[in-house]
Amino acid sequence: MAGGVGSSYVSNEILLFLFAGLAFSAAFLMLVPVKGECDNPDVECLKFHRWRAVTAASGVGLLGGLVGQGGSFILIPLMTSFVQIPTRIAIGSNLAIVLLSATAGFIGKATTGQIEWLMTVPVALPVIPASRMGSLVSRGVSVLWLRRALAVLIALAAVRIWVSVLFA
Repeated sequence: MAGGVGSSYVSNEILLFLFAGLAFSAAFLMLVPVKGECDNPDVECLKFHRWRAVTAASGVGLLGGLVGQGGSFILIPLMTSFVQIPTRIAIGSNLAIVLLSATAGFIGKATTGQIEWLMTVPVALPVIPASRMGSLVSRGVSVLWLRRALAVLIALAAVRIWVSVLFA
């Protein structure tokens, strides 16, 4: 919420620069191999670094609120590389985390008048069925390809943003 409110005091160029930097960092982290990664991790044996999780989540929450992102694009790479959570569990857990994070960011943006509702509704409605289809497809895709696909999508978004920052 602090990032959402704080973004009203930061220029668009700085926000785009920050978003592009975060996106490139996320794409890089997704390409870094994770030791001991498997397609079907045992949730019962899951261990991770709690202090790393708190550190990553705090930073992602603030920065995600600033750039208007629930943090998904950077949180998954941090969960897999820094917190050392298996990719499939990071992707699934990320949905719940981003719901809460995006809700807080939404409140911050809404209370400061940064939402264009007429544009938001037609873009938001198709996300619901498309998300469901994506979750079904991901079950049949290996972790390696999920990581690669996410890295490519994040990198493409970062390139697009860098172009708008540097050549606008």
